[in-house]
Amino acid sequence: TTPESWLIDRIDSMLRWLLEERLIRRTGIDPDEQEVSDDDWDDETPAWVKAANDVEGIAHKTKNDPPSLGFRQASTISGHQQVKIEQNDPMATTYEATDMGHVISRLGLDPLSGVLLRDGLRRAVRRRVRDLGPVNEFSMLHLVASTPDFLELHARSKDLDITSPLRAKAGLVEDWLLVDAEYEERHLSLVKSAWCISDWIEEETHRSIEKNHSVTPGDLNLRVDLMNWLLRSGRNIILTDDVFSKDHSDTITRLVKEIDDLGKRVRHGCKADLLRLVSLRNVGRSRARQLTLFGVRSPEQLLDLSARDLDKLMSKRGWGPRIVERLLSDVKSLQIHTDTTKRVRSDDEPLPGESTE
Repeated sequence: TTPESWLIDRIDSMLRWLLEERLIRRTGIDPDEQEVSDDDWDDETPAWVKAANDVEGIAHKTKNDPPSLGFRQASTISGHQQVKIEQNDPMATTYEATDMGHVISRLGLDPLSGVLLRDGLRRAVRRRVRDLGPVNEFSMLHLVASTPDFLELHARSKDLDITSPLRAKAGLVEDWLLVDAEYEERHLSLVKSAWCISDWIEEETHRSIEKNHSVTPGDLNLRVDLMNWLLRSGRNIILTDDVFSKDHSDTITRLVKEIDDLGKRVRHGCKADLLRLVSLRNVGRSRARQLTLFGVRSPEQLLDLSARDLDKLMSKRGWGPRIVERLLSDVKSLQIHTDTTKRVRSDDEPLPGESTE
């Protein structure tokens, strides 16, 4: 096999896969690059063939003539199974991306990542509709961890031990998973990857995560960014997918909302109850959790803090008067912009005798 033919076979194989996954479709044959068929060749018959045909007893065989000289066609042999040869598209075939292909390309995903996310989210929708089992945050984290675009955490030798915590975790979450691994070591690696991010959104510290999963803060931050990007990509993919009927639109809408919330939790590394607080400027998960100790669960409740509570807040490590003042100012500004109370206008007040019906 020449390098050129190997490359052509590889390209044809990729094109077939993209067609099967409906990421591209055929649009026809480019008329300017159509291949010339065998019937169009005008080569002259070689001179040696002409000479042989002139000799008595020698006949020029064609490909349609039956075999001779003791040969038999393979199809006539008992027990013979005909091998199906995959036919490649003509070189002049033209293609275009489908809507799903456009989305995956625009998101910058490896096509295999896009297909894994699409298939996994389809399983999530079917599981929800048929009530076949749970679809939770770990299901989504594990699905994203299975894509080539995510840097999975490899299971260490001690993780492969039959009594390891990772094996126990893998057994616990087995019914939650939306994608299967090819072999056991990879299965454990994907569970480990999802478990690491799961600890992060449950507000485990960097020190704890490094101890339990051997992941440094820098490596964790890289995977948090990848997870957030791939969750957003999955959201766009399921909204583009057209295989489900409108009857399941509510299920898809709820699933997309869960993915959005999970993406926020991954970005901020917090539990769901802090999502409104971490949306404020200069408030991360640590400060947000401290605010909950004062009974603050939403930005508006900051304005209800007493002077004594504000003094206590300012005295805490990582805070200070300037930070608290800026925070209160931001909340007041936010409240002004989000106030939907209808303003009472004097020129809307009915005149005496005016009908109000």
